[in-house]
Amino acid sequence: MFTWLQTVMQRHYKWLFSILLAVIIVAFVFTIGNTGGFGSGNPADVRREFYGINLNSPKDMNNLGQWTSISANLMQRRISPRNQEGAMLQRAVALYLADQMNIPGPGEQQFAEFLRDVPAFQDPQTKAFSRDLYTKAIDSAQSTPNGEENLSIVLIQDYRIQKVMDGLGGPGYVLPYMAMRELEQRNTKWTIDVASMDKAAFTPAVEATPEALQEFYEQNQFRYESGPKIVVSYVEFPAADFVGEVKDPTEADLTTYYNSNRTKWPKDEEGKTKPLADIRDEVASAWKLEQAEDIATAKANELAVVVFEATDSGELTYNPESIAAFLKKQGLTEKVLQAFPRNNISALVSTNTPFINNSAATLAASLNERRFYTDAVPSDDGATVLFLKEELPTTVPPLEDVRIQVAADYSKEEGERQFNLKAVELKKELTAALDEGKSFKEAAETAGLTVSNYADFTMMSPPQGLDYFVLSTLQNMDQGELSDMQSFSDLSTFVYVETKTVPEYPLDAPEVVENIEQLASMSSRLTAQGIINDLITIGEANARPEEF
Repeated sequence: MFTWLQTVMQRHYKWLFSILLAVIIVAFVFTIGNTGGFGSGNPADVRREFYGINLNSPKDMNNLGQWTSISANLMQRRISPRNQEGAMLQRAVALYLADQMNIPGPGEQQFAEFLRDVPAFQDPQTKAFSRDLYTKAIDSAQSTPNGEENLSIVLIQDYRIQKVMDGLGGPGYVLPYMAMRELEQRNTKWTIDVASMDKAAFTPAVEATPEALQEFYEQNQFRYESGPKIVVSYVEFPAADFVGEVKDPTEADLTTYYNSNRTKWPKDEEGKTKPLADIRDEVASAWKLEQAEDIATAKANELAVVVFEATDSGELTYNPESIAAFLKKQGLTEKVLQAFPRNNISALVSTNTPFINNSAATLAASLNERRFYTDAVPSDDGATVLFLKEELPTTVPPLEDVRIQVAADYSKEEGERQFNLKAVELKKELTAALDEGKSFKEAAETAGLTVSNYADFTMMSPPQGLDYFVLSTLQNMDQGELSDMQSFSDLSTFVYVETKTVPEYPLDAPEVVENIEQLASMSSRLTAQGIINDLITIGEANARPEEF
């Protein structure tokens, strides 16, 4: 019933379908919106609601991660660490929709049929259900804590998710002509010549006159402009400054610290850690420095609180003079970092400034006029508080400052222009030779090109050694046609089609019918996945916590 309604609305009432989808999205926005900003000041303590999952809950995320990994193994899909989070969010949305659509778990017969289609339970050769593989999976799950329970949960979830995807995607729509055309493209037989030349061997003389460089610079100033940057300052609290405030450690303190950090201590000639009695002073110094690091972090946090209070009262505002005056009043020394682009924190880290590591640089790049300071940023040497001093606009350096780069760019582009002119002349020569009845191989070799022949292949079984870019060039070519020169990396080629044999398929051919079903299934999956991805975008936006 749901699929029939969806089909009718998509075909005849698209305007109504759009309105219904908008209503659903609005409902999601209000259902899964942000929680209020009251309560803990720690963002990690705020519930970030995402379709029934708290993104700030280690328990929720651990369960979701386990279910996603188990499902991927059952479906024999590989999920890279980079794509794991996306797969988890997709699963959360699908399960939420299953609940909203009141999709029940499978009955006994439905579950048995579903298990037969799970790839992990199918024989690799016959693709038939294998009771042995199913039994092994159960045995393996029973050998891990809660393994069998998690396996059962995931299988039931996957059944319900499949129903969701079927409902969202509908039957899929494919014109028979499209299926026939796709079959023809896959099974067309080609015989081609590929004539290539080494682009690097083409080295025309390029004269970079002052007039040419000036004109090139004026037309391409955007290449040399320095994008917007930010200037960040910091107040550091070195741990070494607070060692004097640390009391001497007790014997118990030293023993515990020594045992917890054995890999840090000097070794004797046999490679064993020296006894505590032999390195007591060294252990005590390290212990005191670690306590001093905690004091430094506390001092930095105290400054952050003072800054917050001063900002709240209006005593401190966002501008370089106000920040500098306020810190001076506090008896603190402000140090200014080198300006850097927000989107390139490595430029800041590479300055090797004390206390500025990747974490600190990321925080620095996130500062803005509304939140122009950080909380304490701990490091191995103590802690810092960072301040956004100012934002620098885009600037364009004068030609003299970038003349070397401009000359290099001009020479490269002029070389490319001359090479393209050479390619046009070569095609004219080859076309003229073909019109005179000469073979392409003869004409190309006479022009100094290297020719390779590839005979009777299809797109589904391309010959070994034929580059993919040549196959993409063939897509819109006919028999007897010569391509323009195609350049990829240092290799440039002409493609000549000797023969092209296109198979014919009637619309009712079994191959066409089967291909229609496959393409329709793919279309359905893509439709469902598109809706899921849109809902993920909405959910992430509403789960984003407000600034503190």
